[in-house]
Amino acid sequence: MKDNLVIDPLKYSQLIKPLDTRNLSSQDIQKLYIDESLTDLEYVILDYIGNTADLKLGEVEISFQGLKRLTNIHQAKLTKAINRLVEKDMLKKGDAGYKLTDIGYVVFQRLLRNYNRQESILPKNVYSSVVEGEVQGPPLSENDYQLIAKKLVGKWFGQFRFTSKTQYENSFELGWVSVNGGISATLIIGPENDFTLTTSASIYDEATSELQLLMNHLSNSIEEIIDAPLIYESYNVYENRKELKIELDNAILAYAR
Repeated sequence: MKDNLVIDPLKYSQLIKPLDTRNLSSQDIQKLYIDESLTDLEYVILDYIGNTADLKLGEVEISFQGLKRLTNIHQAKLTKAINRLVEKDMLKKGDAGYKLTDIGYVVFQRLLRNYNRQESILPKNVYSSVVEGEVQGPPLSENDYQLIAKKLVGKWFGQFRFTSKTQYENSFELGWVSVNGGISATLIIGPENDFTLTTSASIYDEATSELQLLMNHLSNSIEEIIDAPLIYESYNVYENRKELKIELDNAILAYAR
């Protein structure tokens, strides 16, 4: 049975819009963070990681290159902002990227309470192509999970660049984004042998166009890691949280078999 964490298609999306500090009062922000002496870019990073964690309801790590692509912050400026946040104990480095510390999350929540943008963090329309299936063979062990994550963290597929890892109680999620930032992709493994592969975009055709390529790459990669084939069982397309009535393309499911 599928974990509730992977039912909502919007949880798959990495199309969160970076905070635009031009829309905020600099004086109000300075009052909020008078003790932390945070810069605008530091606000943007805390806000992005915090909103991603809240959307996905898991422990999120975003890679440096992922933050660079997702927030559009210049590399040198991003490096300095991350280093300052690490020094202030608001960010820490994990195996797959940067995540908020408890202090960082408290500071993020302070911003969220005063400038609640939960309704505007995603594009108005998000189209998601979702394929679900299972890894054949005996139940996957914790060691299998770790092997898969280790192999795929940081890996590129075609135009997709690795961005993030999210840890849930009985599953984990890996994320990628296209070079132009228009398409995001996620792979969720677990609970047990279940998996979900999703591509999301604000344009319908882009949300469906790259799915077969990713299915092929991920099938080959996972079979190399644990010598077990992936069986694709269902394919659905959503507009935000609404499932679209479409004529299913069985070729998509047959493609990876």
